[in-house]
Amino acid sequence: MRFGTFRALWIATLASYFGAVIQTVGAAWQMTTLGVSADWVAFVQAASLAPIVLFALASGALADIGDRRIIMLLAQAFGAIVSLTLVGVAVLGAVTPINLLGFTLLIGCAAALAQPAWQAAVGDLVDRKSLPAAIALNALSYNAARSLGPAIGGAIVAAIGAVGAFAVNAVSYFGLILVLLNWRPPPRSERLPPEPIGRAIASGLRYAALSPPLLALYVRGALFGICASSVLALLPLVARDRLGGGPMTYGLLLGGFGVGSMAAALLTAHARQLMPAHQLVGVCSVIYALVTAIVALSPALGLSIAALSVAGGAWILVLATIGTCIQMSCPRWVVGRCVSLGQVASIGGLSIGSVLWGVVAAHAGVQTSLLASAAALVASLAFAFVFRIIDADDADWTAAPYPVPPPAAAVKGNAGPIIVTIEYRVRRESAPDFLRAIHEVGRVRRRDGARRWSVSQDLDDPEIWRERYQSPTWTEHLRRVSRVTAADKIIRDSILRFHDGEAPVVIRMLERPPGAEPLGED
Repeated sequence: MRFGTFRALWIATLASYFGAVIQTVGAAWQMTTLGVSADWVAFVQAASLAPIVLFALASGALADIGDRRIIMLLAQAFGAIVSLTLVGVAVLGAVTPINLLGFTLLIGCAAALAQPAWQAAVGDLVDRKSLPAAIALNALSYNAARSLGPAIGGAIVAAIGAVGAFAVNAVSYFGLILVLLNWRPPPRSERLPPEPIGRAIASGLRYAALSPPLLALYVRGALFGICASSVLALLPLVARDRLGGGPMTYGLLLGGFGVGSMAAALLTAHARQLMPAHQLVGVCSVIYALVTAIVALSPALGLSIAALSVAGGAWILVLATIGTCIQMSCPRWVVGRCVSLGQVASIGGLSIGSVLWGVVAAHAGVQTSLLASAAALVASLAFAFVFRIIDADDADWTAAPYPVPPPAAAVKGNAGPIIVTIEYRVRRESAPDFLRAIHEVGRVRRRDGARRWSVSQDLDDPEIWRERYQSPTWTEHLRRVSRVTAADKIIRDSILRFHDGEAPVVIRMLERPPGAEPLGED
């Protein structure tokens, strides 16, 4: 918090997060009062989260290649306009199930555009030593809003109706807009032109697909979201049908969830010191499943509130742990896209689960739906043996690119493909270990943008091994080299200990199709 710009943006973003959650609570209760079935009520949460699944990857790419301040400003302005329009419609009494879902969806679009830019900007606002703490604070603000916001929203709805919740959300945008207007981020020192949006999205997908730690986090986040979403999605129906209450009962239930979540959010860092991330996620998932079953069976308001407070704590610890691990498992050049994919996974799971458990509740009852989701959450832990969460707090993602000597022949940025071959001499007794190491290097190169990577062994001299890969253009070749981090360099340098002799021979070539002009020709 000693970084002034981060502090101002964090406070303003916290208010915006609260506004968004309060709006969702108001929309959920408004839908309940319109006399629709259980699945329509669950659709409200799905509509608020679905845009993150649909647009977050593009937003994450924009956050990595574009002006994050401008992106956040546009998102907040759009959200404010849509929210003010919803307030007007609600005041006129013209809210219908269809247009309520439509407004909720549009507000979700604003959040989908803003969140990756804000999360990616954290690394620009604090020094590297403070980055883990800033990431934890950022996760705390989001999860605190999702924890306490429903309780506040329930109280607002109980006092002045859903229109009050809609108005609070509309006002919440303006503080962040003012802070963003006064923020002057330093210019980004990019020596290469930004990636086109399509290629940037593909780069993010490729990076994630070739990063086993990230894939494990995404799978576990999605599974937890699918199975755990039943509680918040069906809570209005628990308040009304199971406990026979109204908005005040709903607010009290949300308050229990929020108090537990906030308490756990403050202890997230301490909890991660007590046990590794994979163990923390597993324990909290079991606890969440048990208290979900208690909520399903409880006939008493006090017991339900107590159970929900425990559920809220487990909820926050799981999501905050996964979110922090994602940010600590990738370098800054791709952080927006990695975070976005994490949102697609976990919030996509929440959206799918909201619809799934809403449909189950509509056909088999709320109690059956909650019990089924609890059983599914316990069963999902079987995936922990395959998709193990790995702590990456000590990984060094500092940029450490290799020097690129200028080519003897002038090469334009769009010239390509560029083909690189590296020749190693490896003693026969070291060949098996070398082969395992070179394939790990190949994974890192392909993850950073190398194409058609391969390794081959000379038939006439078996001690000669050649690594070969290419980039579509000279600019992309330079971009790939610039992405090397200190952690990557350790992996890439691991094969040098197998090389016998001077430095490996590196040859760079430009592919020449028929009719192309030779290099060096005027």
